[in-house]
Amino acid sequence: MSTRPAVSALLIALVVLALGGCAVHRPPVGGLLYSDCTMPAVWTAATPHATSDYTNGPAYEKVGRTRGEASSTSILGLVWVGDSGGGTAYERALQKVGADALLSPRLDYHGYGVLGLFAEITVTVEGEGIRFQKPDAQR
Repeated sequence: MSTRPAVSALLIALVVLALGGCAVHRPPVGGLLYSDCTMPAVWTAATPHATSDYTNGPAYEKVGRTRGEASSTSILGLVWVGDSGGGTAYERALQKVGADALLSPRLDYHGYGVLGLFAEITVTVEGEGIRFQKPDAQR
């Protein structure tokens, strides 16, 4: 009795299992061989950073356009490190201009991957930075 079919089936199963842990980023932009895509993401009502209408709120001054990024990286799907959270990108954008909040924030997601060997996710937040005026500074 030949063991060749059993060995072949075992090798195929091992290859499938090994490839199951490859480095990929989240769909729908994950390509098997290569991907390099940017797509918009959406703030949800549960996201504290989603508020962008301060017309009836406290007085503020604009401090300039700003942008923050947050990234994470995967190698072979075995190790995934970093922080690609929208909140982290938002806080980095605020820190760049010393803002308290952003007007009309825009959130983008960028995914990059090669052959399931390497993947990277970058979340970018852009908007007009504002700084709230202290009550004694308001007229």
